[in-house]
Amino acid sequence: MESAVKAGCGIWLAGVAVMAAYSLVSLVRLKRRLKTAVREKDNLYVTTKVATPFVIGIWKPRIYLPAILDEEERGYVLLHEQIHLKRKDHIIKNAAFIALCLHWFNPLVWAAFFLSGKDMEMSCDEAVIRKIGSSVKKEYSTSLLSMATGRHIVSGVPLAFGEGDTGSRIKNVLRYKKPAAIGVGIAAAACAVLTVFLLANPGKEKEAQTGEAVRYYGVVADVNIEGDTRRLLVIPGIGEVDIPAAESVYPYFEREEQGLIPGDMVVITFPQGKEVAIQESYPARFSESAESIVVLWESCALESIGNNRFYFTFPGGVVPEVSRVEIGEALSIYWEEGAEENWAYLPVVPESENSRLIAVSPILAVGERDGVKVLTIELSANQLQSVFAGFGYHIRFEPGLDGNISEEEIRALQDEVLAEQIRALQEEVSTRQDELSSMQGGIKDSLEGLGGLQEGKITGEGSWRVSVRSVARSARVIDAYMTAWDNSYDGGEPLALAEDCVFKANYSMDGIDLREISYDEFADLIGEGPNWMNKPCILTFQDGLVVEAVLESAWVNYGIYFSRFSPGSYLYEFLMEEEGEAGLDRYYTLDSTEKLDIADCEGLETVEIYTGNMGDGDSGMVLFKDEEGRLLFTQDVHVARAGWGNIYLGETEEGAFIMNVDVEDRWDFGGYSYWVYRLDAEGGIRQIAGSGFDFDFTENSSILYDDELFREWIAGMTPWLENSHLILSSQEGEVRTEKISEADKYNYDTLNLKDRINEIYNAG
Repeated sequence: MESAVKAGCGIWLAGVAVMAAYSLVSLVRLKRRLKTAVREKDNLYVTTKVATPFVIGIWKPRIYLPAILDEEERGYVLLHEQIHLKRKDHIIKNAAFIALCLHWFNPLVWAAFFLSGKDMEMSCDEAVIRKIGSSVKKEYSTSLLSMATGRHIVSGVPLAFGEGDTGSRIKNVLRYKKPAAIGVGIAAAACAVLTVFLLANPGKEKEAQTGEAVRYYGVVADVNIEGDTRRLLVIPGIGEVDIPAAESVYPYFEREEQGLIPGDMVVITFPQGKEVAIQESYPARFSESAESIVVLWESCALESIGNNRFYFTFPGGVVPEVSRVEIGEALSIYWEEGAEENWAYLPVVPESENSRLIAVSPILAVGERDGVKVLTIELSANQLQSVFAGFGYHIRFEPGLDGNISEEEIRALQDEVLAEQIRALQEEVSTRQDELSSMQGGIKDSLEGLGGLQEGKITGEGSWRVSVRSVARSARVIDAYMTAWDNSYDGGEPLALAEDCVFKANYSMDGIDLREISYDEFADLIGEGPNWMNKPCILTFQDGLVVEAVLESAWVNYGIYFSRFSPGSYLYEFLMEEEGEAGLDRYYTLDSTEKLDIADCEGLETVEIYTGNMGDGDSGMVLFKDEEGRLLFTQDVHVARAGWGNIYLGETEEGAFIMNVDVEDRWDFGGYSYWVYRLDAEGGIRQIAGSGFDFDFTENSSILYDDELFREWIAGMTPWLENSHLILSSQEGEVRTEKISEADKYNYDTLNLKDRINEIYNAG
């Protein structure tokens, strides 16, 4: 008996050794073939030695693509492999192969290994179709067929695009339909209800709720409110609304980001029997928490153009033959009544007995976002609500000119869009010119030396504001950067630096003090801190080369930067627009007045401080008027978190000034900012000083902290506080108007982070 056990152990070990040796030999052979592969970026390599894409590696996995792939094919193949990495499939498959090595004698384990690999590939195929759209099914299936390995790979590596049962995968791709949006919502809600039911203790029976569930549809967007970015829901016909708390949030799509992100089209469902109201504030708020929030679509955008009409941008994957769609073509949108199939992806005859035309709109723009083609059309609020409510279940898109819209109407609409874009651009240019002209003399003179800043695609002439991530020293190029109009760090060509390029850095913490530095010093400043740290620069081009590179702050790695003051007051304008002067008396009380020479006008200016509540929380306003009572400028504060701030009046030998201080302290991250300024004769800002200090001790923070630099930074703010007194504050959510000095409240002893950082790191 003992000899039989030994013999069995020997046979088992021999089988394990053969399996392991086979995998090792396969890996060594593959590595030899990959020696000539060229690294394109990050973990992506291109090679001529393989015919099918694959992922290889465990701790530092690499993606290898054949060099023969065309641009479109490369896009969805790369997405397939990236989904594998997001799901950790390369680790799971290696673990499965180890289990197979140990149980090589068990046919059930072999079956499980092959079936799990097949499911893994099919699931990634489906994720690609979900992301890009059904219009790519045919091309995707052709790629599967052409790149099929022709055999099963019985090893943990590589994870190949063409691996597995190719025939079954092609059938699955062609049959695949995105689950109906309403089904996704019901499933998410059912999971939430079932979870609560299973975790809850039995209780008394309650009366059954009556009434239908309330649903709202909209698009998630980041909105700037008084300099603070808020993630809100844009609902056609209603406006911008705070996203409510929900029992479950179902993103549906494969992605790394948690929760909702800008561009998500969502349906928010409230419980049956609940009376849901939208509170009239800005932004508006739902009166109840939601039952579920489900993402129906990604990469969308809504832009109001007035008269309850919107530009609607959406992924074109749901449009048949989207690759052939052109600007000016009309897009017909149909509602298919009583549909049991996924009409959004089925070729249905237009104007069938189940078909109802919702809208016909010209395609105003064709672009690309995150590798996906996007289309822009114009719809009314009611039409948008129909599209949102029926997406994935009732809505069908049909490209091509339609009899209900003429080519003349299309051209007229395009002219309107172009005129609107030009008008918005002119307003932005005008605003920027006003901001520059209002700066104090010394700062203005320094800025003029930087040239006129521009936005848009870099053409090789003029000056642009660019966030620089890294400089390739030997190649003498900026190889990773981001612009205000493109948030990709690898989407642009490297920016070449001229041999005689002039490098400068701003060494003032609260103004402009440009000093010329060497190329090595510039590269050192860019390279300081973690490799994902952004360094705002102003680059001037001539003949396609950077001839001047100005780093806006030499201390940006430490969270310190010069800051221009951008007024964010809106309460007074809103009140005047809604109710006129009567509204000021109705909602606000004049708390106090002061007279001070804080503007370039004849005589003394009057400063009026009001406090009150318009129904959305305590707030306050400061009105600055000239000697004749003409309104020059307004400032306001609000107890809402985004509106916390402090306003001071002060005077030195050089003259009187206004000072704003913003303090946001959330223990392990936050920031302090201050601005000192006067007003010109028309109420414009003449800035004297302004600076910001950000800190972040959370994981993977990109900001460094230097206590001596912070001591120097706070020394710039302290003299202004010592020579001023508070007139209005909402700090900590309380409106105050007491005329006191707060130099002792905001100084080095109270704000330095030396002890705190030690406590945070020790706790970690």
